[in-house]
Amino acid sequence: MGNTELKGYLQGVRRSEKGHLIADFQTTEPVKWHLGAALEPSDIPKLVKVIFKPSFVFKTIQAVLWQKKNPKEPPDIMSKEWPELNPVKKEDQKGK
Repeated sequence: MGNTELKGYLQGVRRSEKGHLIADFQTTEPVKWHLGAALEPSDIPKLVKVIFKPSFVFKTIQAVLWQKKNPKEPPDIMSKEWPELNPVKKEDQKGK
């Protein structure tokens, strides 16, 4: 798919028997797919750290309270980087 942006929504989040946190997504454009993403228990503290970052909390509250009637799409959502969520490179794991 390359750099194709999928648009959709989060259907739900659940915890598996093995302790994985599983998010279910439904895409609407350009195709209709059901997607799932799983986080291992060791990844959950990283996610919590990002969610409770003051700037993230502020922007989330701001988005909920000040919703625009006709919001504009960001110019290129795929260009946004989240270094906190990037996977650890194999050379970084050697020193641990």
